[in-house]
Amino acid sequence: MESSASDLHIFFLPLLASGHMIPMLDLSILISARGPRSTIVTTPANAKLLRPSLSDTDNPNIHLLTIPFTSDESIHLPENLTGHPIPDTTPEFFASLCRLEPHFESLLLTHRPDLICLEGIAAGVPMVTWPLFADQQFNERFLVDVLGVGVSVGSVVNSTRPEERTVVVAERVAAAVEAVMGGGEEAEERRRKASEMKEAAARAVGEGGSSEVDLGRMVEELMALKINRIKETAVNERISA
Repeated sequence: MESSASDLHIFFLPLLASGHMIPMLDLSILISARGPRSTIVTTPANAKLLRPSLSDTDNPNIHLLTIPFTSDESIHLPENLTGHPIPDTTPEFFASLCRLEPHFESLLLTHRPDLICLEGIAAGVPMVTWPLFADQQFNERFLVDVLGVGVSVGSVVNSTRPEERTVVVAERVAAAVEAVMGGGEEAEERRRKASEMKEAAARAVGEGGSSEVDLGRMVEELMALKINRIKETAVNERISA
């Protein structure tokens, strides 16, 4: 039974936040360049944010599919998490996300996937780190302690609520910026490591690089899963006949 990559149709259902939608969009572009069809499922307001980037790709294999976003009638919630005063999944926003589930289920029946850190590493520049909430504290420790390409401003409280965070004084921010931008042995060492990370990132996504190869393997595995499912369905149909 022959099948090609163009027979594979992948749905992407990112969380309604830019930090999730943008990587999903990038991944769909990379996958569709290999032949499979990609459909990004999101809400109308978020679709408007993604369309300009999709139009730039000029790839007919990538599509947007919108489903309605509904919230409690007494409040009007932004459809994107970054539009909230507190960028966290509040009970109201979580309730609205749960209301999307029936649309997802219907969709599957009828039709049969930390950006700033990655961008900084890929650009080969040292970074000033200022974590606020979620996994940003872990990202800071990775950049500062493991990779050695970051300098912390000294923010130690991880919270989505501004009133719970400690104040970082201007002097600490200025010192961190000076450490990154200035001279001296430590600054030069950070720049050297950042340059090495840039080269490593370029190799990983280039032809034959680890990320490029892994992406190809993922598409191949998905194709194999689809072929096996088609075969199993055919066998079950013959048994039932």
